[in-house]
Amino acid sequence: MQALRWIVLIVISCWLMASCLLGLRADEPNPIGVQWRLTGMERDGHALALVAGSRITLMIDADGRARGNASINSYFGTAVVHADGAIAWPGAFGSTRMAGSPERMDEEMSYLDALPHTVRWRLDGGDLVLESADGRTRLTFSAR
Repeated sequence: MQALRWIVLIVISCWLMASCLLGLRADEPNPIGVQWRLTGMERDGHALALVAGSRITLMIDADGRARGNASINSYFGTAVVHADGAIAWPGAFGSTRMAGSPERMDEEMSYLDALPHTVRWRLDGGDLVLESADGRTRLTFSAR
């Protein structure tokens, strides 16, 4: 039973890694392999002010690993990036568990709640924009 569980896990992992870059070509602009820094966050159509001095980042590796800093804590998960502008975040994000000021804790919670709701990506003048299906959640990043 344990061996079967490992085989299933390996098959799923290989499928995820193979599908993480669906249709992306290295010679076309894409969000992979760039350290992005959050410059704007909108939830429910309202802009949220970023806390002065906070650093929220996102990096998506070629194998689909997504990671970064969420204001206080480091986080990690998986991203599936499609050439047609679709993006998915299968599974839950993990993170470290440090505490900080209430403002930065709120900012971190807002970001980590918003990120998996994004389903589209686009590059806009060098910025990465992630949006929800209804456009009411938007995360804008600049290359660091």
